Amino acid sequence: MSNSSMAAVALAKAIAALELIAAPARPDGTYNRCREACEQLAQETLDHISSLMTTAAPAPAVEVKVSGRVLVYSDGGCKGNPGPAGWGVVVVDEATETVLTEAAGFIGVATNQVAEIVAATEGLSRVPEGTEIVLISDSQYTLKGLSEWRTGWVNRGWRTASGDPVANKEHWMKLFAVADKRKVTVRWVKGHAGDVNNERCDALAANIIASTVDI
Repeated sequence: MSNSSMAAVALAKAIAALELIAAPARPDGTYNRCREACEQLAQETLDHISSLMTTAAPAPAVEVKVSGRVLVYSDGGCKGNPGPAGWGVVVVDEATETVLTEAAGFIGVATNQVAEIVAATEGLSRVPEGTEIVLISDSQYTLKGLSEWRTGWVNRGWRTASGDPVANKEHWMKLFAVADKRKVTVRWVKGHAGDVNNERCDALAANIIASTVDI
C-alpha cells in the first residue's frame, strides 16, 4: 500500500473518531466514556498521516527589493479538510504591475484555515520590514482575523466573543508578528473569479500538494 493510501485510511479513522467526539451523549453515557479515547485516537491518526507524507523543503523566504507599495496575493488549500495542505503567494509591484516573486510550500496535514493563515504569513515575510503592503486573499477568515478580530481576541485573552478559545492561535501569532513589522492593509477578492494573481496562487498551492503527495 502506498503512503498516500495508508494516509487515506488513517484519515478515515481520524474522521470517524472526530464524529464520535462531536456526537451527542447517549442516556447511558456511552459517548461520554469514550470521548477521551476518541480524542487521543484522532490526534494519533492525524500525527500518523503527517509521518506518511513526504514533505518538500520549505521555500526560502527571500525578500524582494521594492520601491513602493506592494501587493501580496496569498492562497492556501488542502486535499480534504484536514488533509495534505499547501500555500502559494505572488508578490506584485503595484505601480508597474510587475510580478516580483512567487513561491509555494507544502505544510503537511492541516485544515484549510491553517493553510490560508500560513499563506498570508509566507507572503508578507517575502517583503522587507516597513514596506506598505496590500494583502489580497479570498479568505475572509484570514483577512478579518488580521484586521478586525485580532484586538478583541487579545483583549479577551485569546477568546472569541462567545468565550471559546481562538482556533489556530499559534498560526495567528506568527501572522501578527510578521504583519506588525510592515504597513499592512487588506483586500478581499472572490476566489475562482478570474483574478489572475489569485488564480496563480491557487494553482501554486494545488501543484505543490500534488507534487509532494501521491494523491
